[in-house]
Amino acid sequence: MFFMCGIDSTAVPLEIRERAALSDTDIKILTPKIMDIQGVEACLLLSTCNRTELYISGEDADISAAFELVLPQNENYRTYLKGEDVISHIFETACGLNSLIKRETQIISQLTHAEQTARELNSLNASLEVLMRLAVTAAKKAVGIAVTNAELSSAQLAADWLEEQYGGLSGKKILVTGNGNVGRLAAKILLKKGADVTMTLRLRTNSIIPCGCCAIPYDDRYSFKADVILSATKSPHFTYKEDKMLFYPDYFIDLAVPRDISQALRERYGKNYRCIDDFVTYSADNTKVFEIIEDGIKKYHAWETYRNIIPVIDELKEIMTKRLCASDGYDEYEIGDIVSKTTDMLLCSLKENLTDENMKKSLEKLTGRARL
Repeated sequence: MFFMCGIDSTAVPLEIRERAALSDTDIKILTPKIMDIQGVEACLLLSTCNRTELYISGEDADISAAFELVLPQNENYRTYLKGEDVISHIFETACGLNSLIKRETQIISQLTHAEQTARELNSLNASLEVLMRLAVTAAKKAVGIAVTNAELSSAQLAADWLEEQYGGLSGKKILVTGNGNVGRLAAKILLKKGADVTMTLRLRTNSIIPCGCCAIPYDDRYSFKADVILSATKSPHFTYKEDKMLFYPDYFIDLAVPRDISQALRERYGKNYRCIDDFVTYSADNTKVFEIIEDGIKKYHAWETYRNIIPVIDELKEIMTKRLCASDGYDEYEIGDIVSKTTDMLLCSLKENLTDENMKKSLEKLTGRARL
């Protein structure tokens, strides 16, 4: 049985989401604690700018304790799902249907990272791992569908918005703070639009900045004079505070969750401050995406069914081996190996049509006819 508890952008304002956001360090601390909770067989934590979600696999899991551990004091904003609803949700999330920017593709790498982290922490079981893998596979198929926002991102929409405000970005000095995926993507897009882009670098990290960007130490960010400051760090604290500003840009773009720009600066800038929730799109027709999702869900259930009937298959192999070895002169070990491989090849090709019921019927017929 799958369970999910989460806080996401479709129903919860940014000020709540940023309080629930988890860093990689938070996830590495929380995951072992969740795994110690009674009945939890597997878990995965996903935290992005749009959502914080906990996925659990376990028939008798104490899910209340797990949810309270991850999302304390946010009960009024939680979404709860179980069983089939969890399966549908993860496929739709992977395909970008639950993102602020519909059909965006950054969620694919975010899910992949979450799965990799869970694997390193030994918190996955076969069911949760296969579910995540098939959801990501479906998402990659959805990227190729026409009439998609796959190339869009908060960074792209922010750059487009700035270009519209200025009537072009040629020669505009833009300081990008944050050297993660969003910051580097924003820098590349702004460079293509002709902006003069500078990125901040922390001296103790080996960061790589896009070709064409200048760089300054992170600690010099307040003394740098820019037309625009775009911030997208993973810091739990404000990156820019009003009492430390030496120069004021025309615009602040804040793509971080939790937000990087202090409340005082946000109020000072008004409409010249933009956060991630200001960059939203709506996809027109997702019919083909839902067809991909439906196919992916069918594949998961086919795998689940095949896994559940493995004990029946093993018994069937044993009976077949004994029947073949009923005469003298046969090596049971060699025959058993041949039967096992042949049966696996046959049933694997038929697994989408197999059910627990028809496999048991086949076993009963074989058992009734066996002359052992």
